[in-house]
Amino acid sequence: MAGLMKMMMDKNLAPGWFYMDKQKGLPDAEIMQKIEIELHNEVLNRGYNLKLWTETFVKRVAALYFDHFNKLYEMSSAEKMAFTSA
Repeated sequence: MAGLMKMMMDKNLAPGWFYMDKQKGLPDAEIMQKIEIELHNEVLNRGYNLKLWTETFVKRVAALYFDHFNKLYEMSSAEKMAFTSA
């Protein structure tokens, strides 16, 4: 899984691993956990202030990423369905 910052560069697409996990039927909780782990790694690797990036804050930010990725996934799925039914 690439860094979250790199994933957000293309704002029109959710990350490929997110699509694959959703297609496999992976539970949302497990996908959320992946995002939390990746975000925590980003925080540590970039040397962010750990007093600000508490576990609660990381969970909230991860939830925002999940919601954003999920909306992109749903939009993409709806577009595919519209394209194939036309």
